[in-house]
Amino acid sequence: MTAELPRQLAKLARPIPAALVSQRVVGGGRSADYVGHAAITELLLMIVGPFDLRLVEPIRDGGTGSIVGAVVELTVTIDGRTTVVQEVGAVEHERGHDAERLKLAMSDGLKRCAMRLGLATELWSRNGAWLFDTIVRQAKGDPGQPAPDPEPVDDDRPDPDGEQ
Repeated sequence: MTAELPRQLAKLARPIPAALVSQRVVGGGRSADYVGHAAITELLLMIVGPFDLRLVEPIRDGGTGSIVGAVVELTVTIDGRTTVVQEVGAVEHERGHDAERLKLAMSDGLKRCAMRLGLATELWSRNGAWLFDTIVRQAKGDPGQPAPDPEPVDDDRPDPDGEQ
């Protein structure tokens, strides 16, 4: 027996086209793959249609009062189910004023929310595209192998968010 393929979820979980993946240096001569804000926005619009992104709260440095991050909330409808995800976005590159730092934090927060929905998870995961493969396999009635166990954290592993 086959189940109906959750089409939008499968599209979100599908690996990002290589042409949209870039690399950046994250320190110590290491690099990490990432997908830019515009590409994530375009993919979300293509897959789920219009979505709502809301600033929940800016996060400020306790000493300077400068914005260092933001809690954002993304609301989307995936395969007929409305889903709300909150994430924290960071200011990854220092900028001169709070408005620019808030834009950077919101952009990072959107990318992190999208990851929680399955978009570009392969960039964070060491297990490749097993989520997409599992969704397709289950829709065909093949339970397949359980999800791989996460690998132990390697402190020398590059962080795709650029954090060290």
